[in-house]
Amino acid sequence: MRVDVAILGAGRVGQAAAYDFLRMGYRVALLDISKESLDKASERLGDVYTYMIPPDTGWISSPPIEAGLYAMALPLKYTLRYMEPLLKNGYSVVDATSVPSEELGRVEGWAKEGGGKAFLYAGLAPGMAQTLAGALERELGGAEKIDIYVGGVPEKPEGLPLLSGITFEATAFLRQYNRPTRKRVGGEVVTTDPFDDIGRITLPNGEEYEYFLTDGLKSLLHTLETPNLAEYTLRIPGHIEKMRLLRSIGLLDWEPIEVEGCSIVPIEFTAKILERSVGQGGRDRVVLAVYGYRGDRVTILYSIIEYSEEGFTAMQRATGYNLARYASMVLDGLVEWRVGLPEYVGLDGDLFNKYLKRIGEAGIEVRRVVTTP
Repeated sequence: MRVDVAILGAGRVGQAAAYDFLRMGYRVALLDISKESLDKASERLGDVYTYMIPPDTGWISSPPIEAGLYAMALPLKYTLRYMEPLLKNGYSVVDATSVPSEELGRVEGWAKEGGGKAFLYAGLAPGMAQTLAGALERELGGAEKIDIYVGGVPEKPEGLPLLSGITFEATAFLRQYNRPTRKRVGGEVVTTDPFDDIGRITLPNGEEYEYFLTDGLKSLLHTLETPNLAEYTLRIPGHIEKMRLLRSIGLLDWEPIEVEGCSIVPIEFTAKILERSVGQGGRDRVVLAVYGYRGDRVTILYSIIEYSEEGFTAMQRATGYNLARYASMVLDGLVEWRVGLPEYVGLDGDLFNKYLKRIGEAGIEVRRVVTTP
């Protein structure tokens, strides 16, 4: 059996990516270690092949199906574990997770050894955000400053204790609020606490959000020469105050504590509680806005992604559809780099227009606003 693309991971993002691949006309297989996840995906998607794989990676040298490309929709902690043998065995890989930028050299080495290609950060942020940043760097002839604002927010935050749902893995969601974050200021990379750089912003459509600094620039710190770069997460106003409280009383700590003879990691405990009590927070929307500055010109590229009537959350659509559209560019031979990055697409005017067309056909529109004082 041969398919065009095999998707590793039949969870939220994998199912959304499979749906988008199928409507583009590709033959798709979903691979997962969980029969329950595969059964749910098959019931939802219909015309998709499913294969249960063992938890080890030995099957990669003799896979159950032949695929032209592997699209990875796994949790970050498993990404490199599967990416290494896939690339070393000559397969091309497109991945949607936030692989640490210091691992790019190893990924390139694996790709060279096996002869395949890798396209990393093929999601929303990193992913679409990096592509738009690259486009602004090119269009402005060298931006003086680029700020990325991105976040998943509930359509109806009233009644949610944090004014937010949990739109991706809960521990990763909480980790944003207590780890050092990087940005570039005046050409130098600085590291700071996420709550040391917060504020409010009104987007071009009139919506107001609050923001805090997050460590999402990834490869942009190495590929763009823009002297001032930052990525901020958007939330409903009032959310940051609530997260400050959780952090101040130790509920986001990693140091285990003893509770009646049991060792508990506070942040993991908090994550479980939030998954149970908050969940995804109902219907959601995703907001992405990238601001590029040069002289008195400000160019804004932004997208508002809504919950899908097909039952996909906005975050599933934003991440899964981008994974599928970047992968389609690799499958169609448009990506020539051994290790491709989303900002390369934005830095190339022709590729960027092709990307905009493809992601627009997926139902994700990118709007543009140009302002001067």
